[in-house]
Amino acid sequence: MLHITRRVGESIIIDGDTKNSVLITINSFLGNQIKLGINAPKNIPVYREEVYRRMQAEKKRLQPPVCSDDDLNICQLLKNLSRHLSELESLTTLDKDALCHVHHAQDMARAVSALFTLTYINKIKGTS
Repeated sequence: MLHITRRVGESIIIDGDTKNSVLITINSFLGNQIKLGINAPKNIPVYREEVYRRMQAEKKRLQPPVCSDDDLNICQLLKNLSRHLSELESLTTLDKDALCHVHHAQDMARAVSALFTLTYINKIKGTS
């Protein structure tokens, strides 16, 4: 960190060789408060630190979580399982017990899929 001493009315220029220079002027001080004047191009946003940190936290909170490879793999496995179970169900050679097992497996696949979806939604909402 660079420490510079300035008096009221004195300034600091940041990046003075470009169109993006920022001029910071000491306007006044009273006790432990200093009033600064900041002259910056419109394309350079200027924030108080606490405001900037709140904005960054809100931005992070609103971003949907990134699906991990595991999440994507589970999704793909569930889709494949559903497809295979549907194919199995369409076979006319299945006896009544086999068909019952297929339906049970389909119910389980739907339940796991629903649980996975709820977990993902909670992750998005930030309530997991």
